[in-house]
Amino acid sequence: MRSEQIIRAGRSGYIAIPNVEVGQQVDPSKLLLSIVPERTELYAHLYIPSSAAGFIKPKDKVVLRYQAYPYQKFGLASGSVVSVAKTALGRQELSGLGMVSSDLAKSNEPVYLVKIKPDKSTITAYGEEKPLQIGMTLEADILHEKRRLYEWVLELIYSMSGKL
Repeated sequence: MRSEQIIRAGRSGYIAIPNVEVGQQVDPSKLLLSIVPERTELYAHLYIPSSAAGFIKPKDKVVLRYQAYPYQKFGLASGSVVSVAKTALGRQELSGLGMVSSDLAKSNEPVYLVKIKPDKSTITAYGEEKPLQIGMTLEADILHEKRRLYEWVLELIYSMSGKL
């Protein structure tokens, strides 16, 4: 027996990441869709292994590579760290997120959520500004600190000799 029900949204916006198709049976315990308010700022969520999360802090600069727009052709984007989670997520919590890399999901190492604010909500492709969309995947490099070349060399010498 089929039945229909109309559900009205409490706010205007657009549907992002629909998880069902018309006519499909739904599971009451699963998310059907997300409604994103118009003029919403986008943030990227990075899941950083605990072994790499120690020195990440808000305002660190980030280089972004969107998989939908290969950086070799469309360039790199930039952003900055907004927040770093205070508690780690384990394998169980990661499995429910869906869009986390399979290598990370298989690892037993806990991860920290790092929230990134891209500098722009668009990317230039073929002379046109294309809006970034919810659900796009990316890779990122977090730039921890700036050092001059001689500082790197001195630190290397110091670490090898134990004193300067």
